[in-house]
Amino acid sequence: DKVITVIEEAKDRIINLGVHSKNTIVVSNTIDLESFSLIENPKKLDGFSMLYSGGVNEHRGLQIVIQALKILKSSGYNINLLIVGGGNYMPSLKRLANSLDVQEQLIDYGWTSYQAMMQMIVSAQILIIPHLKSAHTDATIPNKLFQYMFAQKPLLVSDCVPLKRIVNSENAGIVYENTNPKDLAEKIKLIYDDYDHHLKSSVKNKNLVKTKYNWSIESQKLDSLYSSL
Repeated sequence: DKVITVIEEAKDRIINLGVHSKNTIVVSNTIDLESFSLIENPKKLDGFSMLYSGGVNEHRGLQIVIQALKILKSSGYNINLLIVGGGNYMPSLKRLANSLDVQEQLIDYGWTSYQAMMQMIVSAQILIIPHLKSAHTDATIPNKLFQYMFAQKPLLVSDCVPLKRIVNSENAGIVYENTNPKDLAEKIKLIYDDYDHHLKSSVKNKNLVKTKYNWSIESQKLDSLYSSL
């Protein structure tokens, strides 16, 4: 029997269970370009903003981002963190922001419409995926990675295995140590201090999604599997 996995990092685990590698097919969690779109003329946001969209739980690592905001503020960098989404960890994040005196830089939009989320993705200066490393995050690819790449904005990701693999291999953004707010702050400074360069470097990411990381291509693997049964 053939086995389908959602990302490449899970392949070795499946093989270790006794499934032969030739019977393993990798299907990635990419976006469907036929139903995906971004706002053409985004509204300008106040200040320099870094955006995260999605669920808000402890393993998402947003507490590390808030700690980095404190380091940045102490160095004279005034950068906002926009959160579009929600979850049971949001009150803890707000308490942390208050204790570090960066509460004004944490902007909670809550869950919004899809269109509003797309508007903010293309309006923010930096897009971030700050997930903490775990057995789960080292064996899954968040769909937002490809949404962010399509938006052609500087991309920051933690060093979870699949995020690091794709971003480094494609030179699609910058990777930081997932539990290290000092390293994250330094990486944010790199982007901020030479923003035009990093913005220009991000333009190619859209074409990567169009030609490689999309469901039209991934679905062919499923078609081949079904045809072989």
